[in-house]
Amino acid sequence: MRTLKMLAATLLFGTVLAAPAAAQQAGEASGSMILDRGAIEAAVLDHTPEVEHQRRALGDFLGTPEVRDVAEDRGIDLSRVEAAASTLSDEEVAAVHPLVEKASEAMQQRNTITISVYTVIIFLLLLILLT
Repeated sequence: MRTLKMLAATLLFGTVLAAPAAAQQAGEASGSMILDRGAIEAAVLDHTPEVEHQRRALGDFLGTPEVRDVAEDRGIDLSRVEAAASTLSDEEVAAVHPLVEKASEAMQQRNTITISVYTVIIFLLLLILLT
C-alpha cells in the first residue's frame, strides 16, 4: 500500500513539474504570439466591411471638382446631397456603387468625358436626394 501511495505521489509530482515545461516548449514551437500594435490595426482594417469602402468611394466621388461643377451648373445644392448620402442605408449604398464606379472611371479618362458622364452624375445626385 505504501508503494502505491509513493507511486501516485511521484506521478503527481512529475506531472506538476512537467506541465509548465511542456507549455513553454509548445509556445516556443508555435512562434511568438505577441502582436504589435501595427499588426493588430492592419488586421482590423482588413476586415472593414465592403459597404464602408463603397460609402467612402461615394463620399470621394461627391467631393470631386467635376461633380461640384455639374451640381453648381444644374442648381443642385451639393451640401444637401452630401447630407442625404450620409444617411443612405447599406443596401442603397450598394445599389448606387456601380454607378459611382462607372462615373469615377469615366472622369479618370479626362479625354473621354462626354455628356453621358454628366447624365450619370446628375442621376446620382438626384437619386441621393430622393432617397
